[in-house]
Amino acid sequence: MSVEVDADIAPAHDSGTNRQVTEMVITYLDAKGVAERSRATVVAKATGLTVQHARRRLGPDGPPWVVSELGKITQYFGDKLASLLPLLSACSDVDVEPCEIELAGHWYGAMAEVGEIARGCKAGELVAFRHNHRWRLVPLEQVPSGVDGHKVTRITVLPKPSQNIRVAILDDDASVANSLRDALSEGGLSATAFGLEERLAERLMQFDVFVIDFILGSSTTASAIVEKVRSAKPSALIVLLTGHAREDASSEIANLVRAHALHVLEKPAQIMILESLIDAHMQERSVSPTQ
Repeated sequence: MSVEVDADIAPAHDSGTNRQVTEMVITYLDAKGVAERSRATVVAKATGLTVQHARRRLGPDGPPWVVSELGKITQYFGDKLASLLPLLSACSDVDVEPCEIELAGHWYGAMAEVGEIARGCKAGELVAFRHNHRWRLVPLEQVPSGVDGHKVTRITVLPKPSQNIRVAILDDDASVANSLRDALSEGGLSATAFGLEERLAERLMQFDVFVIDFILGSSTTASAIVEKVRSAKPSALIVLLTGHAREDASSEIANLVRAHALHVLEKPAQIMILESLIDAHMQERSVSPTQ
């Protein structure tokens, strides 16, 4: 088992793994709307490779990818290298899952290939078990009684404790949502932007912090999604963004604050204040993470 720290994705060292990485890149390009005939051209533009070399990279038996090339491809589309990690699960017989691991008293985010139930493992070997809808990595002997531990391979540990905090941003204005996502990501948090309430509702259990615009669309408020978040994640931090705090919506906002213990920030959100709220939440959560 290899544990890689301070890295997002390890370079492939065998043909099977390299094929998985190639499939991951193709899946990523497909998601960006790149036609099959244009893949090599786009990869060449992004990485500086020749089109011929890029075409070989994308072939089933092409030369190994390196981290810098993968990073340039995601940067070409305005993404970070870590955005490729979730795609690995679609390209492997073993699922790559978000996990958490405790090191020196701090909880860190991680990605790991989580496989079958661990049988024949020895004490001290790292395994994964389900904890509050997330995988937790611990030595075999620390798996709670009555809970199944699963084999893990290819663990990638994210270097900052803050990267174990997953932030969802909901705003129907894509530019606002993406701007907040990028600002929080620059601060070391794992942030995801959503433009539709329905999309966020499908993935509530994946996040620890929710930053939600009060007005969604022309007239819909965030009351319904806030109630769904609080029902699914009782201890999550919810921050409501609003430019309507002094207008007719004040009473509805006040009711949400009383009912769901959320915080209110006026738009445009001050990143330092938002980060301080998340930091305070992290300090509380460090005692018992992923509640």
